[in-house]
Amino acid sequence: MSPKGHSNFGKYLGFSNKGAGILSMQTFPIVSAYGTLANPATSGAQLKSLGFPTGNYYIKPTGYTGAAEQLWVDNDNLDGGWVLIGKGRQSGDDSGGWFGTENAISTTGLVSSNAFSAGVSKVSSSFVNYLMNGTANGWQNSNANNYLVANRISNATDGYAGLGDSLYFKVTNNTQFKWVNQFGRSTPTDNSGAEGTGTNKRYNGSWHSAGQYGNTESTFADNYYGGPNSTNRSFTWHWSGHGSYHGWSSGNGETRGFQNGSESHAIQFVQLWAR
Repeated sequence: MSPKGHSNFGKYLGFSNKGAGILSMQTFPIVSAYGTLANPATSGAQLKSLGFPTGNYYIKPTGYTGAAEQLWVDNDNLDGGWVLIGKGRQSGDDSGGWFGTENAISTTGLVSSNAFSAGVSKVSSSFVNYLMNGTANGWQNSNANNYLVANRISNATDGYAGLGDSLYFKVTNNTQFKWVNQFGRSTPTDNSGAEGTGTNKRYNGSWHSAGQYGNTESTFADNYYGGPNSTNRSFTWHWSGHGSYHGWSSGNGETRGFQNGSESHAIQFVQLWAR
């Protein structure tokens, strides 16, 4: 038999005793492998609980009516079960970038072989809500797992020389996860207004590996983490100084990653995870 449905061997043979010493042969179907297009997993947490390793899997959350998405699942860090819901560096078009639309963008970029390319990829906000909570209101309950991790990754593609940090987000002022006006604002001159509030923390290492830095903040789109406009800052509103670009930006003095000219406010590469 196939352990935990990891493989599909078609059917296996069995026998039943029909009486008078007569045996009849029967066949029993084997469940297709979890995480395939034919049998997508409902979450990274489900795959973790079944013993699946980190890898690419098809995910279709409970209650979600859209198509299954092939996504990178991390089952090694922070107890595992993390699904890559967005990644990229900067975008030059709000409608095709991080914070200009609730729709999915280029989800083929969310598999491991493409996960370090600079272009923005993300699933729809609806997908994220059902992934977190099995309903259209992903932030609605107080489940401790209903938070996001943003790893500002350092990699050769962006010239970071192995450095990085990570952010923790848990929204409390909205019942639904939203890309627009929650984690970023798409109006080119907008640096204030509606945004997500709740719990926001910054850590020195990826996956919170090096301890929390600075203060716990309550807003997401414009954060200082207990310091001035410095390399410890994180902000996601569309600042006019970035020209036509925006993303998960650092404050003044950050030179690693993409910059618009010599602005000295690098837009860093990010992988955003949910479970």
